[in-house]
Amino acid sequence: MFALFLCVLPPPTNGFTTNGSTSLLTSLSTNGSTSWSTSPLTTGSTTYLRTDPDSGVILTCDRCAPGTYLHAPCTGTRKSACAACPPGSFTELWNYIEACIPCGACSRNQEVQRQCSAALDTACRCVAGHYHAPDIDMCIRHSTCPTGSGVVSQGTPTADTACQPCAAGSFSGAVSARDPCHAHTACTGGRGLQLLAGGAWYDSVCTSCEELRERGEF
Repeated sequence: MFALFLCVLPPPTNGFTTNGSTSLLTSLSTNGSTSWSTSPLTTGSTTYLRTDPDSGVILTCDRCAPGTYLHAPCTGTRKSACAACPPGSFTELWNYIEACIPCGACSRNQEVQRQCSAALDTACRCVAGHYHAPDIDMCIRHSTCPTGSGVVSQGTPTADTACQPCAAGSFSGAVSARDPCHAHTACTGGRGLQLLAGGAWYDSVCTSCEELRERGEF
């Protein structure tokens, strides 16, 4: 007696980039003796072994190409029959699965980078202002640099904002994901008097004798 068992692990639909990494395991049992075939999905072999349920003969059958699935298995007198994946499904590898894999969907804070096709799953990317955090496999908002620190490199779809404390002679007075540190204003010329030396989060304050007289400060 012949029995065929399939264990299907469905593909994730909420990852950063969905792909055709679905895993299927096939066991063949003939007269109580079980043997494992090669994986139904592969990047290598274009054939697989199958036990003919009528004759018990082990056959070498053709796999189906990416973009297709196994419509009918081979027999002793007929080759494997493959059919194109219907819209909304795909196969990326040579296979002998009996149905194509449903196309993945982009998750929160993602947008479609490439539409799903018969041979390629949906590819997603983070929306503007977000990046992919691999440790949690999600797109999160770029970090902002606090006052006293400036942006060294702006965030990208794959990397967070990089911040650095403002060095001596520079400052940042804003919480920002874009602004670098700025040099302190030099008190020169007509406003050559320094009332306040600049710090890491504020600029120098300059004035002139005329401004001080106008305010009655001397």
